[in-house]
Amino acid sequence: MLTPAIPTHRIAESTHHRLIEFVKSALIKIFVSPYATVCDLYCGRVPDEEKWDEAQIGHYIGVDIATSGVSEVKEARESQRKTYTSEFFELDPCIEHFELQLQDNDNMADIVCCMQHLQLCFESEEKAKRLLHNVSSLLKPGGYFLGITPDSSTICLMD
Repeated sequence: MLTPAIPTHRIAESTHHRLIEFVKSALIKIFVSPYATVCDLYCGRVPDEEKWDEAQIGHYIGVDIATSGVSEVKEARESQRKTYTSEFFELDPCIEHFELQLQDNDNMADIVCCMQHLQLCFESEEKAKRLLHNVSSLLKPGGYFLGITPDSSTICLMD
C-alpha cells in the first residue's frame, strides 16, 4: 500500500515554522532578563505567551496594526493570571509615529522585538526609517531590537 506523498512546500513550511520557533526561543532566552519591559511589534495571533512567561518579564507592550490582533492577544492575556503587567496599542510600526501615540506613557523598553511581519517594514525606505525611528524611541539605552524575517523562498510560499 502506498502512502500519499507530502508536498515539498508543506515540508519546507513545517521545517521553517519549527526553525522560527527555535530562533524565537533562543533570542528570548539569550537577551531577555527577568523583569524586563518588552515591546512586541505585530503581536497579534502569535502564540509566544509561554516564551514570555518563561523569561519572567515584568511588563509587556503589545503593538499590532489590526484591532482584532490586539483584541485576541489582550483577551488571551486577561483570561490568564500573568505575573507581569501588559498594555496594548493599535498602531502600525512602519507608518505611524509612536512618539505621538505613546508620549503620555513611560514606555521605555529593554527589548523591542518583531518576530513576524518584519519584511513588511522594508517595502520602502520610508517605512524602514519609520520603523527604526519608532524602535529607537522605545528602547532604553543599552536595549536590544530583535527581529526575524523569512527568506525569499518562504515569502513566496506564504503568498
